[in-house]
Amino acid sequence: DREEYEISNAINALATFLRYGLDNSNGIVTIKDEIDWLEKYLAFQKNRLMDSFSSKIVVEDEVLSFRIYKLLLQPFVENAIIHGFKNHNSENQLVIHIRKDAKYLLVEIKDNGCGIEQTLVEDINKGIFRESSNNNIGMKNAISRIKMYYGENAKVKVQSTIGRGTHIQLEIPIKN
Repeated sequence: DREEYEISNAINALATFLRYGLDNSNGIVTIKDEIDWLEKYLAFQKNRLMDSFSSKIVVEDEVLSFRIYKLLLQPFVENAIIHGFKNHNSENQLVIHIRKDAKYLLVEIKDNGCGIEQTLVEDINKGIFRESSNNNIGMKNAISRIKMYYGENAKVKVQSTIGRGTHIQLEIPIKN
């Protein structure tokens, strides 16, 4: 009514991605659906954070129809935005790349943020999560969900360098 279009668009985006998350939250969707939702989530975060980062999503066409569990990627993306870009002064960039090899759906989430200390990276890669670290909760839950849904053949690898960014690689077994 007051022609506050920016606020209206932000509220509409928020409603859209909340609805997606709440409707059958453990459901299975196509990669295309998950990416469409993730693009809306990124647009909302960019709006909220005054375009303080750029993002790029690259998906091989052949995997768009693959099916994965909903909201599998969002915690890793959120971690990059909230923790990786916190107090980071360079131009923040987030890149998501999804492709496949013979056995796995491969998802890479890379940022050029502040990075994660090496001891914490080693703990995460070993499945050890410190109770005192708040930014571990989302990562722990996301990794637990991947293992629960896809079994021990699923892999999550974290690499990070302080001041240079973090690279997360998910290997999700392809089921016929």
